[in-house]
Amino acid sequence: MKNTEWNVSPSPFVFTGCQLRVSSIIIIASLVPQIFLLGFFKDFQALVVIFASLIGSVAAELCFSRAMNTDGFRRFSDGTVLVSGLITGFIFPVFLNPVLAALFSFFGVFIARNFFNGKGNSWMNAPAFALIFAYVSSPSVFQAVAAAQTMPVQTGGDSEITRILNTYLLRPAGINLPGGYVSLFFNPTAPVAALKFGCLTLAASVVLVATDIIDWMVPSVFIVVYSVLVFLFSSLRIVTSTFFAFQSGDIFFHLFMNGIIFTAFYLLSDVSSCPRTKVGRLISGILSGLAAFFLCGQRIFPAGAVMSVFVVNILNPAIELIENKILGIAPMETFV
Repeated sequence: MKNTEWNVSPSPFVFTGCQLRVSSIIIIASLVPQIFLLGFFKDFQALVVIFASLIGSVAAELCFSRAMNTDGFRRFSDGTVLVSGLITGFIFPVFLNPVLAALFSFFGVFIARNFFNGKGNSWMNAPAFALIFAYVSSPSVFQAVAAAQTMPVQTGGDSEITRILNTYLLRPAGINLPGGYVSLFFNPTAPVAALKFGCLTLAASVVLVATDIIDWMVPSVFIVVYSVLVFLFSSLRIVTSTFFAFQSGDIFFHLFMNGIIFTAFYLLSDVSSCPRTKVGRLISGILSGLAAFFLCGQRIFPAGAVMSVFVVNILNPAIELIENKILGIAPMETFV
């Protein structure tokens, strides 16, 4: 990467990249269009959960700063705590109690950021850790999300767009797109904010990769491995409705309904919790794809994708340790 800053510490990984403050600003900016659409569609439930998670994240940072007698405002200068709070709110169900959202975000950020080697070089993703707290405490809420995500909602506009695509673009190539696909990319009724505007998530991912804010390798390998597993091993069941029939091995269906795209580019790509080397990142991507497939299974379970981040975060220090011993990599060597 160009214009890099080096932060050497005894933590498992070394952060190399553009300044944390710049990275945070761009990541937050990439989420602003989705927040704007939530307001446009008057989705106040989702906005309240996001705001509550943000409050919990900020409170956790302030509490830790007070306990350590440090300047709390200086700890906010890089914006990473705001990024953690926003992403946490996006992955929580919109009908989660806002008080619980703030509480889970508080514990996730307080523990992950402050007890796993801090910001910029930690090896535990705070939003994923917060979701684990939420799932253990309120499993019924996440089961309700899975039930609500059984199938996309097909609208009149969806049918018309699908017809145009099939008639003028896909059918000559022997492809027939079933109804309901458009709502995979744009579904304001989804029960999780991260699943509502998949098209914006895709656009944001291109910007984040192009500007070197995130590394492309782990998210890309994660998506490819998960997609291959879905295609090969999830074709035993059919998800049907009056309007359309999706094979459970349908890749796009699983990628968007399980939040794989958002998870890949906003959680799994966290440079502070990724291995330093290319080989390590490759292994991390493969393991996260396997974990997501087994956690989600053949059903729609968006929390499983985020949980896979938690699983691979636990394994990443071991990945790097083994890799260093086998390949003889120097402790401070960094691949970018």
